[in-house]
Amino acid sequence: MAHGLRIISHAQTGVVLVNLSSDTARLVIIDIAVRNAFNYPYLVDQLLAISADHLAILNPDQALDYQRLALEFQTRALTTLNHEAQGMTQEMAEKDLIPRILHSFLLSLHVLYLTFTRDRDTYDLFIQKFVKAVHLSRGLGTLAGLNYSLAVDSPLGPLLAMVHDAGISEPTGTECTRLVEFIDSSDAGSTTTSSCRDAARKLQWAFDMHATLTGEQRALTAVMYPALLTEEYITALQKCRLEALVTLAHYGILLHLCRHIWVFGDAGEFLIGLIARRLGPSWHEALKWPLEVVASEACQS
Repeated sequence: MAHGLRIISHAQTGVVLVNLSSDTARLVIIDIAVRNAFNYPYLVDQLLAISADHLAILNPDQALDYQRLALEFQTRALTTLNHEAQGMTQEMAEKDLIPRILHSFLLSLHVLYLTFTRDRDTYDLFIQKFVKAVHLSRGLGTLAGLNYSLAVDSPLGPLLAMVHDAGISEPTGTECTRLVEFIDSSDAGSTTTSSCRDAARKLQWAFDMHATLTGEQRALTAVMYPALLTEEYITALQKCRLEALVTLAHYGILLHLCRHIWVFGDAGEFLIGLIARRLGPSWHEALKWPLEVVASEACQS
């Protein structure tokens, strides 16, 4: 009982969303979830789930209890949502669009956190979990497409607008220039080359946005990027194509820039190290920048 009450109190503060949304958006998201707990229980359950896992970090001696409750809340949220989705008409889907978008965002955030912090001993297991996280993240854009004008008026409007713009705007920075050159110089098939080049272009866009956004929303770029990846790129990743792995390692730099956010922590360092070990020393030149970023930070610590 005590754990449950503490999770509810922690969720109401909205602290899990600090640096992942503006103060105004954070308060609105919490208000919508709490005020509509009866009509949309899956939304408040997912908020409780991610809050419980945050408390597990803050209270390591009680981590297992909080992690167990987080899983229970998340499972209940998904069960409720799947039950309600049966027989749902287009009109009903649009009526419930905002709470479903907010749930999708919180779930994507939560699964991304779990992907980078739990059961990460092997590359194959990590990729399996990362692919799931990508599909969940892309679901956010699918929901927004049901009624885009309504979606962009939601508390997540700026995030959804950025995801939409990523598909049509051209990046301007140079962080991924060498990465694109590496992809273009490879002897991969046209589909792999094209999908990895697209992933690199969108990663450059994410770096551009990270440099443009204010401090409190910069971490959204690391949250958004998986939602931009195509199925062709995911296939290349599952096949361990060199170009796909090197591109993902460069995403690790973006994660590392957001390491002060509890959702990410050491995710960037972990991802870069995982891929470096998978490829071996012979390909470390292709990973030069990611490895240098992690090494320079280690020296400063």
